[in-house]
Amino acid sequence: QLMLGGVDLREYSDQNPHEINPGTRWINEWFVDAQVRCVTTPGGTVHHLETISVASDLTKMIVVKLSDHSVLVVDSRRDLVFGEGGWDDNGDATIVYVVDTSIRHGEGPIRFRGEMRAVGESLTTDSVTITLLDADATSDLVSVTVG
Repeated sequence: QLMLGGVDLREYSDQNPHEINPGTRWINEWFVDAQVRCVTTPGGTVHHLETISVASDLTKMIVVKLSDHSVLVVDSRRDLVFGEGGWDDNGDATIVYVVDTSIRHGEGPIRFRGEMRAVGESLTTDSVTITLLDADATSDLVSVTVG
């Protein structure tokens, strides 16, 4: 079963290339803390996310605290590094998933919640609404509303 919708290299391997998710990159210190925006309180915020495929010091992921053991993660994917077809063979997207550390490895601690491909699209899950406000060749501008 594809818990992360087939968007993570560790989860799904076929002829289509995939990325290693930013949470794994952060744990392995491939991203530094300054590249992660943490949202811990109710309300609305706006964030600029650079795609995880571009090496830089810019923000790579948004983490919204849901509980003591789970977070909602938002990141940006682009068809830049792996060539034709992009991360999921369908092109660019802002993806949303939950990481729950109370679920054992192999039982799906990372669960795909959805994606946004067009400016103006929104996704509401786990009492959080994410809206894609703008996008360009390497980044997304998203609003996050908690509560």
